[in-house]
Amino acid sequence: MKRLYVLITNKCTLSCRYCFYNVGLYQKTSYEINVDKLLKKIKSLSEYFDEVVFTGGEALLLKEIFLIASEFKRSGFITRIITNGTLLTPTVCKNIVSTFDIVDLSLDSLDSKQNNLTRGKSHIVKEGLKNLLRVRPKNLEIKILQTITSINYKSIEKMMGFCNERKIKLWLTPVDLNCNNPLSLKILNDGQICNFKEIFHKWIEFASDNDKKEKKSLSSYFNNIESLLQDKSIKVSCKMGVESFVLDPNGNIHACFYRKDLIFGNIYKDKLSQIMKINSKKNTPLRNCVSLGCLCLTDF
Repeated sequence: MKRLYVLITNKCTLSCRYCFYNVGLYQKTSYEINVDKLLKKIKSLSEYFDEVVFTGGEALLLKEIFLIASEFKRSGFITRIITNGTLLTPTVCKNIVSTFDIVDLSLDSLDSKQNNLTRGKSHIVKEGLKNLLRVRPKNLEIKILQTITSINYKSIEKMMGFCNERKIKLWLTPVDLNCNNPLSLKILNDGQICNFKEIFHKWIEFASDNDKKEKKSLSSYFNNIESLLQDKSIKVSCKMGVESFVLDPNGNIHACFYRKDLIFGNIYKDKLSQIMKINSKKNTPLRNCVSLGCLCLTDF
């Protein structure tokens, strides 16, 4: 299965402390994707991709998001959206369940004060999740994306219980492990690190759900996290640029969110067949370019 991440907009309703714009990795300039141009390319994109993931910024800020997603769904795509949950009104949730197959919602802790330290607007987000659960059909997959920091790592177990009761999936991503900052797990002492490891292994059991292959994959994921915590180098054969690709607002297809130098072509200027042919010839999986967010994309 090939997955296409579509950068809809970088406008957002939150200002998360670890966002790559807020930590200085990128300079923020506002953008939105050209809706009309994208709609004309859906049919050709369906020949090469099976799943489309709308992300931002906050993807729900684009008023045409449901129109675009519906057209992708009509063309046979699995449709997915990544949202921060601040715009999940009852009306929006009804549109979501009729348009999307998967909803990924970012939430760092069920404790509002704790979540507000990194993300903000906790009450609104949790109310939005309730709205979504009220109208959720059985075939809608919901996954919470929990970014793990020195502040909230102890909240993982409570989140697992919450997700288990509601049949919600849970994905854990450690905040940037390459530098020392107040949110990094690297500032934890040895005892706290041991506690984090114990909790993370419980999550592996929860997330793998008795699937041996998945458990092995998640264990490998943890081993990479542990190596980075110990300042050891790791080798990751990433799926980005091989099975998953990123479409930016200008129509460029990138290998990865963070490797803007790896562009395979432009869907508005080049034939998609040629773009994908170029990619197959390059066939160079991303290795050793671990930076903010990379680990979450190896299995996410």
